[in-house]
Amino acid sequence: MYRFSILLLLLAPFSARAGTSGPLPTVCAAYDSTPLIFRARVLSATPIPRPPNSGSSGGPIDRVRLQVLEVFKGDPGVEITVFGSDRMFGNGGGFLVYAEPNAQNELVANLLERTGPLEYPQTADDLAWLRAYPTAPPTASVFGSASMGYAATDIPPVSLTITGPTTRTASTATDHSYAFKDLPPGAYTVTAVPPIGYTTTLVKNTAAVTVAAKGCAEIDFPIRHDTHIRGLVTDTAGNPAPNVPIDLLRPNPTQSLIGFTIVTSQFTGADGRYDLSKADPGDYWVALNSLGPNSATPYVPVYYPSGSQASAQLIHLGALGSSATRDNINLILPPPLTPVTLLVHVVNPDGTPVAHAMVSVSDPLTPHLGMAATLDANGIANITLFAGRTYTLVATTNDIHQPSCAGPVKFIAKEGLQLGTLTLDKSIQECRALEKRN
Repeated sequence: MYRFSILLLLLAPFSARAGTSGPLPTVCAAYDSTPLIFRARVLSATPIPRPPNSGSSGGPIDRVRLQVLEVFKGDPGVEITVFGSDRMFGNGGGFLVYAEPNAQNELVANLLERTGPLEYPQTADDLAWLRAYPTAPPTASVFGSASMGYAATDIPPVSLTITGPTTRTASTATDHSYAFKDLPPGAYTVTAVPPIGYTTTLVKNTAAVTVAAKGCAEIDFPIRHDTHIRGLVTDTAGNPAPNVPIDLLRPNPTQSLIGFTIVTSQFTGADGRYDLSKADPGDYWVALNSLGPNSATPYVPVYYPSGSQASAQLIHLGALGSSATRDNINLILPPPLTPVTLLVHVVNPDGTPVAHAMVSVSDPLTPHLGMAATLDANGIANITLFAGRTYTLVATTNDIHQPSCAGPVKFIAKEGLQLGTLTLDKSIQECRALEKRN
């Protein structure tokens, strides 16, 4: 018998359950993984202070005493006490409870899993399954769905094969679900074969699973359009450029700093080629090193066909057929930039060093990829930049005294550049206003 309480972690009111993110475990999966399952009636509920680190986001906590009416797994005894929100237990009634020990040796029953009131339809289905379990045949089942990750609903049927102690085939139904029932227990491999023009996000379209007698497993196959944007990256001499970052970008004007969102990224192969696959139909940019130069990839961004973001050409991907593949989206890798070190010295108006202040440097071509350094006790910092690039530098301190900002200073980085000593002479707001103006 369990001699400790159940801590019921309630992350949201019960009415929100159907809309929670993430799939619920199936009843058979919950049975396999949960040591204690029982049906109970609320005897009393007493408000208590919320336990620290309870994981609950709001609402009072009650100490609820339950009378155990029916046991499906484990030994809860005839009565057990739980902690839970009054949003769940305020009206009393009966509940189906799934519980397992946590690190503090308390039994945890998560409402967002399968614990719930008896009048909930899912709970009634669970009860029917649990009551039939003792006399159920010693077979297993594997089921799931093959569906789009976005709003497409017109996917043709997907063929599936399960191999192991037995081999069977199936196709998805109109709701994109499939099921292999009455399987001998054992280890299986499930393979999905999408129709032409579609693929899955899984490696080799397969998944492995082991199911026990009376057990089950859910395997979902996320289906995507089999789209491709492919090309070759070469250096200025025409040689293949390996290990270069290539980004698939969705233009997004609301992203004021960068103007896009990154959909997917990859590095070119040893032959300089890339294949940006499985993207949703739509319009995209393709860019080389879109996040700008750094120590690992010291190259300016290049947007297809050959320039800056302002001259980027949209590439349209269709859903099916020839429009779903775009080949020869080729790019030329520019020469690498040369790193240079810039010494920065910042002082207060009285000439004393500004210790431990922050220096930030931005590149107008990649304003989202700023660089920063902290001044040492002498008000000095070294920053590595790239020769030939134009930068804007601002030095700031969190000191409550004003002025607290120096800059902005605009310059072209080069070896041996000396900015001279910068003096705090403005408020941070004045510096930022000037930075935007320039």
